[in-house]
Amino acid sequence: MPRHAGAARALVTRALAALLAAAGAASCSAAPGPTDPQATAPRQFVALRDVDATIMEEIRYHTRHNFTGEPVPGYRTPTCLLTRPAAEALHRAQRALLRQERSLKVYDCYRPKRAVDAFVEWSNDADNQTMKREFYPRVDKDRLFSEGYLARRSGHSRGSTVDLTVVELPAGRTRPYRPGQELVPCHAPRKKRFPDNSMDMGTGFDCFDSLSRTLDPRIRGEQRTHRQLLRDTLEREGFVNFPGEWWHYTYRREPFPDTYFDFPVARESLARGGSDRAPSDPSSSRGPAGTRSAATTPSPPRTASPGPPNSRRASSTIPLSLEWWAPRQYTWPQTVHRAKTS
Repeated sequence: MPRHAGAARALVTRALAALLAAAGAASCSAAPGPTDPQATAPRQFVALRDVDATIMEEIRYHTRHNFTGEPVPGYRTPTCLLTRPAAEALHRAQRALLRQERSLKVYDCYRPKRAVDAFVEWSNDADNQTMKREFYPRVDKDRLFSEGYLARRSGHSRGSTVDLTVVELPAGRTRPYRPGQELVPCHAPRKKRFPDNSMDMGTGFDCFDSLSRTLDPRIRGEQRTHRQLLRDTLEREGFVNFPGEWWHYTYRREPFPDTYFDFPVARESLARGGSDRAPSDPSSSRGPAGTRSAATTPSPPRTASPGPPNSRRASSTIPLSLEWWAPRQYTWPQTVHRAKTS
């Protein structure tokens, strides 16, 4: 009997060891580690707030106020992530605007590939027209791709493209979007369309309409002057505008011109001692120049971080009228336009 009991215990022990080993292997393969290229950004990526905390952030795709009507996959937090060269160029542009009592405000920065894929999936759902009246009132949903408002690849996924506007200081507060509220076309006069503390650019952000073309001849007077201000300010710092959207700019000397990333939008995605190289990616072949894809909002009140002691900031030029912005951040939407990868 003792001999049989010992053999049984040995069999049980070996079986448990096998089960534990299998469970351990499964958990390791299921949870990507910090070196997983889909979970961690290359070291060249930074949070814009760490480079310049004075630039306003209203990451629309983190909220339901966007052309899909739902928070976009991949936007875990309302954070602007960019490659360092692009972020530092925005810092220089911001310094110039602050001297004029104005400020940049970003709507979207780095965008993971999974978000672009979600836009494609949304476009195939003909029954979902929830946000049509505001974002694409004069375009049929099934024509958003053929007319260039959406594309299957976005320059935002390369990390050096940003959607943004200019705000007059002191900036007014904007009421948050409430799902189910009455929608107004994005091309309507400023007093009628969804409120935004941006300078009047002639349309709202992410407006799928020909009026969004940067140099559309129907945009005149003050609206045209505002678009030109944004364009001149950013072009001086190395950005190039996508002509189909007044808000869309790409840093010309982008460090990853051929790579499209998919790590989530969150500060935790930033590499800590990670690689300087982009991960190998079958989708890294670059599409035709000027092709774009889709498109986040602000969130609950926050306390602005003063930033690391060595961060490059325009603190010496920040007008007192900007101080109201520090304690809070928004939470709302964004859109798409003509085929472009820039």
